[in-house]
Formats: sequence, C-alpha cells, structure tokens
Amino acid sequence: MLFLRAGRLCFDIGWEGCITGHTRVDDDVEHEVGLEYAPEENRYYVLVDGCRDGGGLRAVPDHAETAFTIGRAVGRCLLGNVCDVANGDMAPDFRGEISHVTHTNFSTGICTPLDALPLQSAAVRFSDSPPHSIDLSGSGGAFCLKVIVKTVSPRGCVLSKAFQDGLWRNGGKMLFIRNGLLCFAIGRVGCIEGRTRVDDDVEHEVGLEYDLGANSYHVLVDGHRDGSGLHSVPDHAEAQFTVGRAVGHYLFGNVANGDMAPDFRGDIRGLEMNNGSLPDPEEEWLKRQKAC
Repeated sequence: MLFLRAGRLCFDIGWEGCITGHTRVDDDVEHEVGLEYAPEENRYYVLVDGCRDGGGLRAVPDHAETAFTIGRAVGRCLLGNVCDVANGDMAPDFRGEISHVTHTNFSTGICTPLDALPLQSAAVRFSDSPPHSIDLSGSGGAFCLKVIVKTVSPRGCVLSKAFQDGLWRNGGKMLFIRNGLLCFAIGRVGCIEGRTRVDDDVEHEVGLEYDLGANSYHVLVDGHRDGSGLHSVPDHAEAQFTVGRAVGHYLFGNVANGDMAPDFRGDIRGLEMNNGSLPDPEEEWLKRQKAC
C-alpha cells in the first residue's frame, strides 16, 4: 500500500515493514508521488517530486487474491455488516485529487495509464471529477445527469449529494444500485426504484432526469425512463457531490458505513450533466448507439 501518514508518503507491505518519506505532501499543492522498485538493489523507494524520499524493504510476490484500487480505505476489519467497506485503520479514503496514475516497466519501457482502467472501486475522485456545486434539486430548472456503469455487484452508490464523508441525513440525495436495480433516494422523503437490472457485467448508460413541468424525477437506464416519482427538494448547503462513494447513517473515522449504499464496484465513466431544455433521453441514447 502506498499511502499518506502524518502528511508523509509511505509504502507498506503487510507483515514485512513500512517505508516513510521525509517530505510533507499535505500542503494543498500538487505533488508527483510514486513508488520505484530497483531490482539491482532489491529495494523499494517512495518518490516525491522526482526525488527518492525514502527507501527500504525487499520484493514480495503479490497475493493472488489482492485487487488493485486507488484512493480506497484499507483496514484490518470490515465495517459492521457491510461486507465490502474496510474500516480504514491502516489508511482512510483519500481526500483530494488523484490524476495521471501510470505504471512504467523499465525493462520493457512500457508505460500504462492506470487511471483509465476499470478498478475494483470507483470511489476515487480524480482531478476531472465534477465540482461540489452540482445541483440535484431542480431549482435551476430541468436537468439530465448521465453516466456509464459496468458492474456485477447488486449494491453500490453511483453518485450522491450526501454530507461530510458520505453521511446520510435528511435532504441527502443519492443515485444508487439496490438489488441490481437503479434507484434514486432523497433522505426522509422517499425512493424511486427502476425495473431493469444493471448488475450483469454489461455497460449501461444510467442517469437521473428532473422534469420541471411535472416536478418529478426519473431514473434512466439506456435511454429509457425506468422509474419516476418524488418532488424537488432543495440541496442542503453542507451536502457534497461524490461519485461511487459509500453512503451510510454512521461514520467510522472518515468512512461512511455504507448501510445505505456501499462503494461502487466496477467501472464508472463518462459523467455528463445537461441543464435547461432537454431532448428525449431515449432518442439521444439511440443516436449514440447508431454512431458507435
């Protein structure tokens, strides 16, 4: 695990040891950080802004059951009855921006961009993620928000305007998957549930539409209105927009327990939001399919 502790970059191998860097990187300034393995020395180095900032440990084979993730909490225990959210006692979810993740094999010279690959979790907020100011209340008029997902998990948060660290409270809003179906919930107001399963390991364009004339929300699956209901409720001033992040009624450190929806498992990409006079979502989806 490559992580921050006390503001410094660290690399840990379970039961083997930990390297701690010397330079603080929690100063709200962009830093290029990384991990280097030098085979001639059989030694790892943590890198900060092009410099070796600390070194040690020897190579240990990756375990066959481990999965590569970015920005996701790592811990020794799982949270309560939520089987896929770690408690973060080793390192909590990353807070900030992560971008341009690459892996370079010096033997072959091949550089692979890792932040373009489907990951075990999409909870990371990359630098091109949308701002917290996105409004899901409909106060600015009709809107349509769409994203492409691919998953085999029957549960997971697609996007939300929840409170600090994913806390679910009155007025929160969340587009999520429950029992394989796309749902949209407003805290203490109600929930819309779709009819089409989207946990089939196939890409689906899912989304949320607000119809100003009808004062009603629609959940969208592949261009179809798959469920409708609820009325506009103002976004709470403290709610924050996130993508793929667990939402729940309780916190463990800075990790929500995910009892409303755990971290999304699979691939999330292509987030779009349109406001104002909107075209028919099914017609737009069909046009894109023909273009492909």
